[in-house]
Formats: sequence, structure tokens, C-alpha cells
Amino acid sequence: MIGPPDDNEHLVLLLSKELFRRGDAATREGSRFSHGIAVSHFHDAAETCARAAALKIRTPVKPEATFLEYWVKTNDWAEKQQLSVRLGRHAEMGDLNEARKYFKHRGKLTQPEYVVGYRATTHAFLVDTFRDFFLKDFDSISSVTFLRELRVRTKLEEAQNALAASDIKAALERCADAWAVTSRQQKAFFPDRTFSTDVPAILQVRQNSRPSMITFTSSPDLRLRAYSASMQATSFC
Repeated sequence: MIGPPDDNEHLVLLLSKELFRRGDAATREGSRFSHGIAVSHFHDAAETCARAAALKIRTPVKPEATFLEYWVKTNDWAEKQQLSVRLGRHAEMGDLNEARKYFKHRGKLTQPEYVVGYRATTHAFLVDTFRDFFLKDFDSISSVTFLRELRVRTKLEEAQNALAASDIKAALERCADAWAVTSRQQKAFFPDRTFSTDVPAILQVRQNSRPSMITFTSSPDLRLRAYSASMQATSFC
């Protein structure tokens, strides 16, 4: 039951984190509908995680279960099985569910000041559930562990460690190194095809220099950009 995720569970947890990341990004878009879209992503992230937790302890829950049913049924089942874990923040998730309904089904725009709270609530729920049900740290889980290419995996693991230590510059440098390896591999495997060797704009590698020589632009969210870069490099593999 309670323990590290298997490969399928790991992928579901990654999906939950990616949905949260997209919601987080939407909060900064500034469009008329971006805050409502953010709420929808936060809702989907929480639901994906809650269902994974329910299945983790073999809760008898139907596929068509409603959002809040996961909390009720999972916690009732956990109590019956004398397990110490619970899905938390039931009341706050009810508020998130209502906000999503108002936006999606009634066309009522979400106010920016409320989205800050929904983001914080969702993040706290994901952190607690990843830890309690899967023994995983929400902020460090990634798809890097699935990579078979050792050099790329090592560079991205180093990037993650640098990110955890708040060394954004080193994190971006390691992502650029990983991108360079995968670019060379594609050209080696498919010599007759033309591939772009340009790294993402996030990394901005200087011409005629080592891949890890990064030119930085001023940005208030380098941490998110470094995470996005590692995701792109992983996908490129």
C-alpha cells in the first residue's frame, strides 16, 4: 500500500505536477480568462493526485466518482483499514471545486486575489499527498529517472540538485549540457536528416563556446524557467 510509486503511479504523479505547473503559468498570463484557466488546472491537478492516492490504498471508488467523493471515500476507507494516511484540505478543495464550476459552467470570471489562495491550497495538498501516500517530495519528482541515456540523466539530475540548492545559474548550465548531448545524438543517429541544434531560448547559449556558458537575461522567475528547461530537455530525449 503506502510506499514509493511504481512506474505507472510515477507517471500519474508527474501528470499532476505538470497540471499544477500549467496552472501556475496561467496565473501570470494576465489575459481575461487566465485566472479561471489556472483554477481549472489546479482542480485537475488535485483530482489526478487524489484519485492516485485512493487507488494506492485500494479504495473501492468508481471511475465516475465526483471530485469530492475521492476525499470522503478515501478517508473512510483509510479509517476502516486502520491506516494513518488521509486526504487533507477537504473544505478548501470544496471551495476550489465551486470556483471551477462557476468559471467552466457559468462563465463567471475568477478574481485574481482568489487564485493566489487556490494555488497555495493546491500546492499544499499535493505536497502532503505525495509525501504521505507515495513517500515522494513534490518539488523534486520528475521524469528524469525514466531516461536511459546516462549522460543526459546525470546532467539533468545535477540540474535538479542545483535547483534544489537555489543555484539557478548552475541548473540552467546543466540543462544546456543535456540539450547539447541529445542534439549530437540525433545527428549521429540520423545523419541524412537536418535537425535544429538550437537550444531553447530559455538557455541562450553563446555562439562558439561551451554548452554550459549561458548568457542570462534579467528575469524574476528563473526557477520556473530552469524547471521548464529540464522538462524540455527530458522530452527531447
